[in-house]
Amino acid sequence: LHEGKTEYDYSRKFIEEDDRVLDIGAGRGAFRHYLSEKNYYQGLDLSSKAIELAKKDGANVLPIPIEEFSEENKERFDVVSIFQVIEHISS
Repeated sequence: LHEGKTEYDYSRKFIEEDDRVLDIGAGRGAFRHYLSEKNYYQGLDLSSKAIELAKKDGANVLPIPIEEFSEENKERFDVVSIFQVIEHISS
C-alpha cells in the first residue's frame, strides 16, 4: 500500500469524520485507508489495472471520467481529493 504518504496524512487533517470524499485518480483506493470508517469514499480512475486492484482490495473505485461523473453527482461530496494526477495530464 502507500505507507508513509505524507500528502495523505496532511490531507486527512481537513476531512471531518462524516464527510463524503471523492478521490479523483484514486488508483487502487489507498487514500480511503487514511479516512474514518464513517467517511463515505468514492474513487475514480481510468486505469483498468487500478480498478482491478481496487476491487480486489474492496475499494469503491469507478472507471468514469470526472466530467461524466460530475454531471450526475453535483454537490454530493464534501471533499474532493486529487493526488499525483496533474502531472499526467497533457496540454
